Amino acid sequence: KDLMELINSTNPHWIRCIKPHPAKKPLMFDGNSVMSQLSSSGVLGTVKIRKAGYAVRLQIPVFVTSFKIIARAKGLPETADSILRACEYTKNEAQVGTKRVFLRSHVYMNIEGRKQRALVGSATVAQCYARQTIAYHRTKEQFSQSNAQLLSKLKASVDALIEAQRKEYKARKAIVTAEATEVLAIRALMGPSLKAVREAEAAKRRLIIERLREYHQDEREELMLEEREYRLPIIGLVEDVYAMFQQRFMDSYRDAMDRRARREHR
Repeated sequence: KDLMELINSTNPHWIRCIKPHPAKKPLMFDGNSVMSQLSSSGVLGTVKIRKAGYAVRLQIPVFVTSFKIIARAKGLPETADSILRACEYTKNEAQVGTKRVFLRSHVYMNIEGRKQRALVGSATVAQCYARQTIAYHRTKEQFSQSNAQLLSKLKASVDALIEAQRKEYKARKAIVTAEATEVLAIRALMGPSLKAVREAEAAKRRLIIERLREYHQDEREELMLEEREYRLPIIGLVEDVYAMFQQRFMDSYRDAMDRRARREHR
């Protein structure tokens, strides 16, 4: 009773022994005899039946782990139903049970091919991104190196230019210093003579200015005399006219007063 309970609680596995040849010698194999034994023992029939049904039976977690890339490529959830829906299999080709996924042999081969193609596509995309990243870093490094070389050359040229400007400044400074020293020496030698020349020139300027003032004063006096001679007749004429009008006004005023007095007397 205990033995039967133990047997019923387990899944029995049957082992069939096949004789490779009837001669009982090592390293010999008789194909016809082996096929006859397999056919007689029902192994070939079992294989055909299993092949005609759902030959591949995978646990759902194993199936999802193995083939989720197919659903991911289609943008579907990573479930067994989504994987079969992405492959467009019929219920006669594949079905999902409570714990396992049942597949026919050709369907299993087909889904393996789909998996390989999806892996190749994903690998291609990953390689593209990887190569792009590598090319970007290489190009960036090359640009950095070229920029560093250009900056070094530019710095060298700028340093050379600055050094040339410094040398030119020093040379000009030496020339200007020498010229200034020479001028100072000449001034020191010719100081008294230059002072005398400047004083003579100042005296000449003062003399010229005085003569110009005298000349302009004479011309101004002559002009004033001419203007006075020209204005005297005009002034006399104006005075005569004014006296005449004043006399007439006085005569008119006396006549008017006389007439008024006569009227009042009457």
